[in-house]
Amino acid sequence: MARINYKLYPVDYITELQQKGKREKARCFLEYFNDFQLDQVNSIGFYGKSWGTKDKPKSKGTVFSWVDEFKREIEMFFNYWTLKNEQHHSSVTNKSERQVNDIKSESERQNTQQSTIVKAIIKDELNDIKSESERQVNQGLNSLNNNNINAESNDSADKSSSNKKHQYSKSFEIIWNLYNKKTSNKNRAYSIYKKRWIKDDLELIKKAIEKYKVITNYEYIKDFDGFLNGVIDSYIPVRVWIKDKNENIHHGYFYDYENEFVSDDNKKLPIESSKVSEYIEDGRFGYAA
Repeated sequence: MARINYKLYPVDYITELQQKGKREKARCFLEYFNDFQLDQVNSIGFYGKSWGTKDKPKSKGTVFSWVDEFKREIEMFFNYWTLKNEQHHSSVTNKSERQVNDIKSESERQNTQQSTIVKAIIKDELNDIKSESERQVNQGLNSLNNNNINAESNDSADKSSSNKKHQYSKSFEIIWNLYNKKTSNKNRAYSIYKKRWIKDDLELIKKAIEKYKVITNYEYIKDFDGFLNGVIDSYIPVRVWIKDKNENIHHGYFYDYENEFVSDDNKKLPIESSKVSEYIEDGRFGYAA
């Protein structure tokens, strides 16, 4: 039987995951994208089992994080083709009637109407192009000022235009220097930090970094942007509630890597990460909004 149902995939995203050694995550994305195309709706618990192993499903926190990231990538992928379709149509319909400068003007007008997500893609691409030179500048600054943490931009006494574009928040500089892997793309790491972690407890992030560095061989430590964009999820606690054997509900933090729940009143309870999906199905565990 002839196969006629062929699809277009976000190849760049899949390739990026593979190049970063995240082939397992790339395969999970392909499964999620195929379900999306076929309109097959599955639960978080289902994906936790599918993306994990028979004995150890993926934790719900990791699955939630991956599904959110997959959603954003799919959205950016289709936004790109919508934009490309509009630009191509405009070029075809206007080429015989307008001069080249008129076509360029129309293209620039359409660019101003791009969605926020598409603009973010373009900005990230530009940052990647400049990353090498900016990394060298940051290394030079760090070597001269190892103990000098940049302040928030509104607190800085140095107002020179040459330094403003390199300003990072004080909290980010703290964890950047704590992580101490200067080969990372600092701009990209800061962008991820602002989007995902800037409102989180700084002490929890610092503890997550310390735990990760203790158990990971330095040779295999991820660049900081990669750590903030996925690896950290397994080391930073998430807000949850649990119901104990006496039907009492407790709120607190769940430490996925340590298989431990710590309530707001500092009570500790063991929680098997591999059994979280079972706890949820039994109505004894839930993630706080």
